[in-house]
Amino acid sequence: MDGKFIFKAMYKLKDRKSLLKLLKQQDLKGLGGILLDDVQESLPHAEKALKTLQNQNEIIFVSRPTDKKKILFYNDRTASLPVDEEFQKLWRSVAVDAMDDAKIDEYLEKQGIRSMQDHGLKKPMAPKRKKAAQRKKQFKKPRDNEHLADVLENYEDTTLTQKGQFSSKTAS
Repeated sequence: MDGKFIFKAMYKLKDRKSLLKLLKQQDLKGLGGILLDDVQESLPHAEKALKTLQNQNEIIFVSRPTDKKKILFYNDRTASLPVDEEFQKLWRSVAVDAMDDAKIDEYLEKQGIRSMQDHGLKKPMAPKRKKAAQRKKQFKKPRDNEHLADVLENYEDTTLTQKGQFSSKTAS
């Protein structure tokens, strides 16, 4: 537009209903959450809308541990499972701050529990192709110009006696 730059927001949001609709779509498609910064850039009066949705328990804020940025998620109430109060108390009473992963694994093995370990995404192994044994190509190469034996001539000059001096035949 006339050689000028225009700011284009990441999402087209008009109000909190459109934000909630976007978060629901992200959740249903399994795309995850949306950065709070992107919402604040896209939605006018974002703070008010976010506060209202949070009070209604429609959204959840989560901070990323790597860069401390906040991410918004849709709070799907149909997926919430009731957890027994006694189990919650037991869960919170277990202290593992002083233990590292190796000690926890060792303790679980002593109790007869095999721990689940996540080793990251497993890439499917491509079948290894067997390389054909490379045979040395043995073709006969002539050695020391043997193939030119009949063409070569000996240019040794027997008339040279010392450096740069010729024999008496050429001097006279």
